Amino acid sequence: LPDIVQTIIDLNSRGQTQKALRKANELLNDFPNSAVLHNIIGGIYTGLSEFDLALESYKKAIDIQPEFAEA
Repeated sequence: LPDIVQTIIDLNSRGQTQKALRKANELLNDFPNSAVLHNIIGGIYTGLSEFDLALESYKKAIDIQPEFAEA
């Protein structure tokens, strides 16, 4: 999982935002309780100015792992 997560982060930082979001959501199907993935998706949505979706993702991350400070 860490290597795939890094790939998603790299895609997003290279401006391939939609591809990063697609891959993150695909991965979320396999790991729906991953606070890290929900947090990354929140960051991607923030970058797209989709703040309601970002907030929803961050809340999911915190619900899954309340002590997850990054979210």
